[in-house]
Amino acid sequence: MDSDVAATFRNLVASELQNELGRIHAAVGQINGAAAAKGYFDSGRRIVQVSGPFVEGIQRHREFVFRAWADYLRPRLLVQQQNADAGIIATAATDAFDESIAAIQRRHHEVLQSPRGGFESAVRSVQDSFAAKVSTERSLLAANTKLYATTPTPPVHPHINVTTTGANSPVNVGSGTQTQSVVTVDMRGLVEALDKLVAAIDQRGSSDTAELREVVVAAMDEAGKRTPNRLKLASYLGGVASGVHTVAAIEPAWQVVKKIAESLGLM
Repeated sequence: MDSDVAATFRNLVASELQNELGRIHAAVGQINGAAAAKGYFDSGRRIVQVSGPFVEGIQRHREFVFRAWADYLRPRLLVQQQNADAGIIATAATDAFDESIAAIQRRHHEVLQSPRGGFESAVRSVQDSFAAKVSTERSLLAANTKLYATTPTPPVHPHINVTTTGANSPVNVGSGTQTQSVVTVDMRGLVEALDKLVAAIDQRGSSDTAELREVVVAAMDEAGKRTPNRLKLASYLGGVASGVHTVAAIEPAWQVVKKIAESLGLM
């Protein structure tokens, strides 16, 4: 892989890591502030609570690394499958994630320490739990990138011109007047699933889901475009995921959307 491309990808991941550490730091600060105000700052309870933002952060970061890899590096596999660089591209996501893991785990260890010491049992339990979460996220990233790297993707021609001259005449591809747009089955399936999710929201008929409905419609519109913006679409889907779990009635429809989105590397 071209050294400039590899460096750019690492820099992209490193930059997002700093953003993620900032989000974690802010969340931990809120937890510490609340603990101090309520008198349990120096306690095992706080230690358990401050680990939560790290658990959420490592998952968000894994999702970002995969999306960045799928959008910017995976397409290079299609033209370099017989090249030695293909192996480097396939492992670039996990290599970058490993660097991020080290930084996040160091910060996690620092945050867990109590100013007065003690609480070793609580710290050890939280560290073990977080280590298991990290291992799960890394395994998931490795599995997803391996699946994408080993699944051949033929080039897609957005337009096919077809001409016929009679009921029994052969079809001549490449010239003519009838144009057909080729849309991937998976993306079309995502649009259909999102449409059913909108229908489920409408059937519930509650004003408290109006904002959620708007995000779902925005995601459906983006997915239905001839060339969807994957990062924008992933952002919309992330917004839907944040709000959908508060409405049990539409959960089944959301699970269908989520399954398709995950298969497309959008979640």
